[in-house]
Amino acid sequence: MKRYLLGALLGGLVMFFWGFLAHTVLPLGEIGMGQPTDEKLLLTALQSGLPAQQGVYFLPWMDSAKMADEAAMAEYALRTKTNPYALVIYQPIGRDATDMGAQLGLQWLGDTLAAGLLVWLVVAVGGTLGRAMTVATAVSVFAWLGTLGPFVNWYRFPLDFALANLVEQWIGWVLAAMAIRWVMRR
Repeated sequence: MKRYLLGALLGGLVMFFWGFLAHTVLPLGEIGMGQPTDEKLLLTALQSGLPAQQGVYFLPWMDSAKMADEAAMAEYALRTKTNPYALVIYQPIGRDATDMGAQLGLQWLGDTLAAGLLVWLVVAVGGTLGRAMTVATAVSVFAWLGTLGPFVNWYRFPLDFALANLVEQWIGWVLAAMAIRWVMRR
């Protein structure tokens, strides 16, 4: 049990610090993202054009209650063809983006819990370091296909953004699997 916990802790730390490196030193954290040409104008438009509640907003929007109405659907189809598309994650009340203490703690916790699941899989599969790395590859690709794959398809996430995330996850979990395997072999 002690080695399982140590494997989860070490795997979580490896993934956490790899994520830090990928986002601060390497360009992986910025691929597919861009800066608006007029941030102030956009923020003002969001404040006046969106409800005063946190949420995810699609532009153009179609009310699902009107999907049976052919005229409404035709009008929506026209709006989607002739307007830009946006997926907005909106928080009406700002937060200091440089105060990341709680977010870093949650990231480490999530990485450590996920590493605990990876420990379980690596032990269940057993065998060589190569097997552990194969398990990590399968897990990272599986998770990516189940989350960001649909986001690319349905929500139009940029492919370069999604592929950069795949590379980040794959490298991080393979490194974590190597650390986990090292702990479990001791």
